[in-house]
Amino acid sequence: MNIQEATKIATKNLVSMTRKDWKESHRTKILPTNDSFLQCIISNSDGTNLIRYWQPSADDLMANDWEVINPTRDQELLKQL
Repeated sequence: MNIQEATKIATKNLVSMTRKDWKESHRTKILPTNDSFLQCIISNSDGTNLIRYWQPSADDLMANDWEVINPTRDQELLKQL
C-alpha cells in the first residue's frame, strides 16, 4: 500500500507502519500521530531507540510497499510515554 493508506490505518488503529524494503536493513517502525509534540514515534523493531521526528525520502513517499505492523507492541510503547 502507499504511505497515505498506511498512515490512515495506523492512526485509526494506533499501530506502527514500516516499509517492506526496510526489513533487511534498519527495521524501522513509524507510529504516526497528530500530536504537536510527538508528531510520529520512530523505533527499531524491538522498541528501543525511540525518536520523535522523521524526514522521509522521496522514495519513501512514492513507495507502494508500506504495511502496518505489530499492534500489541505498539500499545506497550504508548504506555511508556
